[in-house]
Amino acid sequence: MVVSTVCLTWGSAEAASVGMPEAPTYNTAISPIFGYDPVYGTILGGAWFRYPAPGAEPERPRYQEIFVQGTFGGQFSVKARQRRTDLWPGWDHTVAVSADNFFDYEFPEGESDYERFDRWTLDLGNELDRALTERWSVFGRLSVSGRHHERDGETVIAYPGTGVRWDSRNANLNPRQGGYAVAAVDVLPDVLHSEDLDNTGWRGELDLRRYVPLFEESVLALRAEGEVTDGDVFEAALGGDRQLRGYVARRFVGDTRLATQAELRFPIVGWVSGVTFVETGWIASDGDWDNPSSLGGGLRFGLPPDGQMKVRADLGVSDAGDMQFFVSFNQVF
Repeated sequence: MVVSTVCLTWGSAEAASVGMPEAPTYNTAISPIFGYDPVYGTILGGAWFRYPAPGAEPERPRYQEIFVQGTFGGQFSVKARQRRTDLWPGWDHTVAVSADNFFDYEFPEGESDYERFDRWTLDLGNELDRALTERWSVFGRLSVSGRHHERDGETVIAYPGTGVRWDSRNANLNPRQGGYAVAAVDVLPDVLHSEDLDNTGWRGELDLRRYVPLFEESVLALRAEGEVTDGDVFEAALGGDRQLRGYVARRFVGDTRLATQAELRFPIVGWVSGVTFVETGWIASDGDWDNPSSLGGGLRFGLPPDGQMKVRADLGVSDAGDMQFFVSFNQVF
């Protein structure tokens, strides 16, 4: 197992006007990426974040992030995302674009070794959110994806989605109390797929979260998720750096999944904090259910200038006895 760390960070504050303001409007955090993925190996790159400074109230606040990373095996990935609040009164807008050539892999039924397939992908996501009340909102989204796959050839798809969101968290980045819930559905009609499919189908998702403040800045974070899919395109999956961390990403694939997570987040010193977690999931494929679980712990390292953005390092152990190590950014949920 390769252990990875982030050894250098840099941050800055942007003033709202020329001169020496009392407080910055936006903060910027930059970090190199020294990561490790159980399948792809060592990952190197850099990340850039820009977000409103704590206490600042810029007009039409923007949250921006860029990731550039690659492996010694020749895989690379470029991702950019921007969320703009109050684009119009009561409307938020999020756009994300990514391109990569990280290979695809699948685990044949009953096998512990994966099959590898080279691929190229280009993805574009676009979401518009409309506030109904202080806590309730509705959203619509459109996702477009193009792929060149060693086995499946070239495909282009586009699918619209819609949903409802409830959010009572005290903060978006590192919440200490409150709740969050999203119910959404995506539909892929045949006309938006580059190939004729027998059954294009749909996907429904539910995401429930709760944050309970404890002693000395500690937080108990709870999450339950559900996903149901139908058709030839959408799949439900378990495993990876955000869910069931004792397993590699997409270790279990099916048409229906349920998952629960519990994290205890606690301070250690300064901008360094720790977590312990336990996770379990249920996933069905053609009526057969699997119930994998994992547990583990990790560290969070705050990035300058204010520690809000964090480097996340987690070690997960599966119920099968396997260990996985992940390095990423910010809280899992």
